[in-house]
Amino acid sequence: MFVIDLRSYRGPNTSNRQVSDGGNAVLLGLDQMAWWKAALRESSIVWKVIASNMPIGLVVGDRVRDGQPTFEA
Repeated sequence: MFVIDLRSYRGPNTSNRQVSDGGNAVLLGLDQMAWWKAALRESSIVWKVIASNMPIGLVVGDRVRDGQPTFEA
């Protein structure tokens, strides 16, 4: 089982219009992503369970800032 923290390392809530990765577009954080990729590569287990404190595939709206809607990173 892999437990990832999607709150501590993520970027701020923005309109999600970034043109590149990094900074405001970070969800897992670089260190946590590197750890997770290494752990997945090293694991010999066929089925992997991923536990997260935020939905991975769900877009969650936040509020409107400067006339633009924002979303959880």
